[in-house]
Amino acid sequence: MDCRHAGLGGAIDDATGKVPYALFRDEEDAQGYVLLVRQIVAEHGIPEALYHDGHGIFERSKRELETIEEQLEGKRNPTQFGRIME
Repeated sequence: MDCRHAGLGGAIDDATGKVPYALFRDEEDAQGYVLLVRQIVAEHGIPEALYHDGHGIFERSKRELETIEEQLEGKRNPTQFGRIME
């Protein structure tokens, strides 16, 4: 890992303001967030809810067209991270 360009991923507990876990990664990616959530669950249990920024890892771009299946079902398919969390 090139520490000059590493990114810090983390979570903040809204109730306490504490950071239950954080990690450095070469880039912001789904694997890093999976590792983050896995460690939080291992140390603190399953969170009641997860809130996120607008990064594409968490939700698909609104500019991305819906598939025919999504239009018929009336909902958008989740991102890779979203499928893992389900």
